[in-house]
Amino acid sequence: MTPDPAAPSPPSAAIQRYFFDWQQPFLAQVASPDVLKRLFCDQAGQLDAGGWVCVLPTAQSVARFRQLLQQWGQSQTQAVPLPKVISVGEAAEQFYHSQQVMANEFEQTIAWATVLAKRDHETIRPLVPTPNESEGFVFWLELAGRLRSLSTELAAHSVSFQKVLSQTQRPIDQARWKLLAQLHDEYLEHLQVAGLADRHQERARAVDQGRLFNGKRLLLIGTSDLNPSAANVIKMAAKDSGNRIVALIAAPPERANDFDEVGRFRTTAVLSRDVPWKDDQLISAGDLRDQCQRLAATVSDWNQTLRPEQICVGTTDGSQVSPLAFALRTAGFSVYRSQGYSVANSGLMKLLDCVMQHLQRPSWRSLAALVRHQDVYRLLVATLQVRDVQQEPLQAIDRLIANHFPSSLQTELPDRVAKASQTALMIRDLVQRLLMPLYQDGLLDVPIADCESSDEQMASDQAELALLVPFLGDASSSSVDQMTEDSIRAVTAPLTTWCQRLHGWLQAIEQADQVQIAGQEDVDAESLNRIARRQACELLQRMATISCGLDVEMDALTALQTLKMRLSALHVHQQPQADQLHLRGWLDLALNDSPAMIVLGLNHPYVPSAVGSDSLLPESLRTQLQINDNDRRMARDQLAIEMMIQSRSLTPSEGQMRFIVGRTDAGGSPIPPSRLLAAAPAKDVARRLQLLTGELKSTPFDSGWKALPKSQLPLPPVDQSLDVPPVSVTAFSTYLQCPYRFYLRHVRKLRPLDDDAPELAANQFGDLVHGALEFFGESKDKGLTDPDDIFLALKQHLCVYVDKTFGKPLSQALTLQIQQAEKRLRFVADQQAERIAQGWQIHQVEASVGLSQPAYLSVDDIKLAIRGRFDRIDYHPQLDRWAVLDYKTHGHKPEKKHFRRNRSSGETKWLDLQLPLYRMMIPHLGIDAPPDQVDLGYFNVSDKASETGIHLADFDEDLMRQAEEVIYQCVRGIVAKEFQPTSDVVQYDDYQMILQTGTAARMLAGSLDDVEVTQ
Repeated sequence: MTPDPAAPSPPSAAIQRYFFDWQQPFLAQVASPDVLKRLFCDQAGQLDAGGWVCVLPTAQSVARFRQLLQQWGQSQTQAVPLPKVISVGEAAEQFYHSQQVMANEFEQTIAWATVLAKRDHETIRPLVPTPNESEGFVFWLELAGRLRSLSTELAAHSVSFQKVLSQTQRPIDQARWKLLAQLHDEYLEHLQVAGLADRHQERARAVDQGRLFNGKRLLLIGTSDLNPSAANVIKMAAKDSGNRIVALIAAPPERANDFDEVGRFRTTAVLSRDVPWKDDQLISAGDLRDQCQRLAATVSDWNQTLRPEQICVGTTDGSQVSPLAFALRTAGFSVYRSQGYSVANSGLMKLLDCVMQHLQRPSWRSLAALVRHQDVYRLLVATLQVRDVQQEPLQAIDRLIANHFPSSLQTELPDRVAKASQTALMIRDLVQRLLMPLYQDGLLDVPIADCESSDEQMASDQAELALLVPFLGDASSSSVDQMTEDSIRAVTAPLTTWCQRLHGWLQAIEQADQVQIAGQEDVDAESLNRIARRQACELLQRMATISCGLDVEMDALTALQTLKMRLSALHVHQQPQADQLHLRGWLDLALNDSPAMIVLGLNHPYVPSAVGSDSLLPESLRTQLQINDNDRRMARDQLAIEMMIQSRSLTPSEGQMRFIVGRTDAGGSPIPPSRLLAAAPAKDVARRLQLLTGELKSTPFDSGWKALPKSQLPLPPVDQSLDVPPVSVTAFSTYLQCPYRFYLRHVRKLRPLDDDAPELAANQFGDLVHGALEFFGESKDKGLTDPDDIFLALKQHLCVYVDKTFGKPLSQALTLQIQQAEKRLRFVADQQAERIAQGWQIHQVEASVGLSQPAYLSVDDIKLAIRGRFDRIDYHPQLDRWAVLDYKTHGHKPEKKHFRRNRSSGETKWLDLQLPLYRMMIPHLGIDAPPDQVDLGYFNVSDKASETGIHLADFDEDLMRQAEEVIYQCVRGIVAKEFQPTSDVVQYDDYQMILQTGTAARMLAGSLDDVEVTQ
């Protein structure tokens, strides 16, 4: 530590500056026993550290310096009071006491929003040409956040709104800044009426009024980018001889002229220097995936001689953190994210999103999304268990949505559907009661089990459920009709009340969560979701105490949007563990004292970070006002890189400093190297650019690093103990396609359930048409001969099927599909009339085999139970001939759907065995005719008239014998439980995730892009 040499502008006598060589990390030097003793010893030579306040630039440097001080204090022979350690944002406030309560950020934002909302459209037009009235107060709140940040930035640089106005030239800018100056005055007045003060205004007032303390001892440690407002307070305080201020500067003495009297760097001085780059410190990489892999490989190399806690891994942009953490975990490292996890991506925010969506537009789909959230799901499962309801809640809702397409929660379901959907309807009412405290007055204390039923058995379980949910509405106010956006918006309350309600609601969710996980073995490490919920509750508790003068009346949805905006700014942290790699942000790297450091993303626009295009404060105006412009940001980052490089140039393992320079971003767009690489002699810059932009070789690392392999997840094994149920005739095609998929669908009964389809799927549309034709075939209308009469009858039967299957009102998509079905039935009516004219009669519809009485296929002394339904059986009395027909909502003929014939070899490959199986089952139908004399075919119900009609199968006896042999092969395989997966591509595959094919294969192959590791 060397006293400050002479400088052109001598420092204040009361501010002592000390410089530290770059021979080792800065904080390690400051925290050395010799330096601390020289700093904290009084004139009598006694240690007196307790009265000092140490100021550091970032939260991470504050935490690290506290740790170093504790180690120093423990090394002393007697107890030593340690100094107070704070971040740079609190430095100025050490020298004055506010005469009023300081408004926090949220209170400032509310004050700005209130001032903006009071303005009429005409006077606000220079700032907001077209206000979004549909968003109400939330729109002004978002703009208020922007103006609060603008006001803070100006005040931090001691620039007033009036000063900006005086520097503007264009009339449009003058009108805007004149308005902003007026709004700022109104904002300050609004805070004053509420009994609050703006921090920066109070700071300036304290300086103007001479209300600065004396007798303060302040130690500035590496605060080279101290904002001008705080620097001015410190300079003023330094004029009082009772204050002692010391600035410790991370730079060698010969760089003294690069810093002012309080240790702030001078932009032009720093930019005039070169960075001591070394070629071997730069690692060229491709896209983000390749960058992460190369960084992980380097860390693996270092880990041969260094412990993880001795290695600092830095990122230059927040988007890099998740994929980098994933790559390091894949390489076998445990990772701690120093910047934490954003609550915006947490389960808490997803819960609030689902709640807001459901309150704003209540529907079965929004209900399903809400039930899928783990917090709500656990509550519902516990409640259903107490009610002795065995059905899984998500399946109950999804099945209702997928099969019956209710248009809204108020849809009147048919009696048959309502009876089959009792669990889904129960969940609907339970969820509404769960949400009632968020949009109705008061928190009610009725347990969830008591809301739906007064059964005596429920009373015995209320105590248990009261632990899960201590509030829910009573039956008298719980009709589903009340949950509409209009009814929810009709209830207003102060924002503080909504804070209290949401706080209580989240606490109840937390209490239920604790009950649910009690006794589990994996709850030692607190989940991020629970940490986020707890911190959110703490923040809501503070927000509920905002000044009554700032409180705003609003409805539940506006309040939830407002609170969600505030909560999403939180970050949550887990406790770091031993032997973890710490991922740190760019601003935390300069003062980091790890012996080895590697930084990801030395690229533009990450480093230096640029001030984006700002309509209020463009770059030219920032420079004119001497506000934090791009040059100062570049100087800040250049100085930081010098500290990183120089402080590791003489470590025991020399050269333990690396920068990853990418060529493309995560989306594949080219990104140039950082402009800071140009801070070097021209010949070196040219050589390095050629090095970094040249052809990349394959990953040149061989240090135990292994690229993420393709998925090796085993398939769920076939349970040989399961009995094969009777097999439908349509299931044989699945076995031909893939035996393992047959096992999943027909033995394990695993079937897809899509609750997200906006309209009927192809098979459901087929059921719609089949339903109308089935009802027609069962009625007396089946003998009609006139096409128009037949069509009217078919339409009526279609309506009957719709009424029995879907509720009212119908969705628009379903209405359109019903109209499409009617169009097809028009074509059917013409073909049916022609069929009747030919002498054919509908003998039976939906005839079944193997349902009431068992039916079998036998081969090799083994037999397989089969079952099947026949859409339609026709009989011609004059010809004494029978026809078995299957309705198909396509125009393909039976030959195309049943087999493919190789043109070169002539070999036939059977794809579907439905009609050959129908022929084998004819004896079970009571048809008194040889099977080879019964017509088999499709009744195609196409969307084209030319393709609609009866198409009989042209299968000769050789084909039938081939089909029978294939059928017997299937029987042998099914009975023997031979369910091996096929290696062929399967179209319309419902089991991609299980078999890891298609999209699932690409997901599991290991793309690192946009991967978020959640807990």
